[in-house]
Amino acid sequence: MSIRSNLGTGPIAVLTTTTVLHETDPNIERIAVSALSVHNTTGSAITVSFFISDTLTGGVRVEQLTLRGNGSLDANALIGQGYESQNILAIASAAGVNAALTRVEYTDGD
Repeated sequence: MSIRSNLGTGPIAVLTTTTVLHETDPNIERIAVSALSVHNTTGSAITVSFFISDTLTGGVRVEQLTLRGNGSLDANALIGQGYESQNILAIASAAGVNAALTRVEYTDGD
């Protein structure tokens, strides 16, 4: 098994439609989320919902956060969790949210 850690993506603009924060890769057996933070760049409160899905739409909502204006929060329900063949998605109630995700990848290879 091969392990690659501290792999980051972001900042990613979280849209008012489905935004892919992590897309599955057939070469990766599973991932573990080591950090996932969102930041509101506006002066108004914005709600962000996070989903786990086998597809790039819909899925099971695992967390919903309300960010105060210019505020930041961690998505604690996803941090420390491992996912196999699942995408991590987000939807914001308004424009102005950025996300950053850090992960560990596990593969079958050496």
